[in-house]
Amino acid sequence: ASGETLHDDLLISAALCARFDAGMRARRGGVRAKAEALLAVARFRLVATSHGVHEVVAQGNFIRFAPADLPDSVQLRLARLYPGAQFRKAAAHLLVPRPMTQPIGGKPVTDAELLAWAGQVLTAIFPIRSG
Repeated sequence: ASGETLHDDLLISAALCARFDAGMRARRGGVRAKAEALLAVARFRLVATSHGVHEVVAQGNFIRFAPADLPDSVQLRLARLYPGAQFRKAAAHLLVPRPMTQPIGGKPVTDAELLAWAGQVLTAIFPIRSG
């Protein structure tokens, strides 16, 4: 798919998410928690795609972002913002330590908080892909 087609698809998908959300709020006074979670995931996937990332998955104590091709300057920022992160150039992916509720003895962050954190990683590390 060309860059224009991808950009158009992202705009259409974002518009569909917004339209569904608005329709549910108008008809039913809101969206149920499960539907809201699915909308949040759909929005996150749109953001990830706009940054050129097509895979975000849990891998042990890490969250893997792929594909990843990070210039040296971004690798320095990565090391500063996310200590313990591992950029695997040959595999074209990035492993970022999964966030915890507390540095020592905490539990893994989940659900909406994890999506928000992953969105922050995308914004901080991956540039938005143009056209």
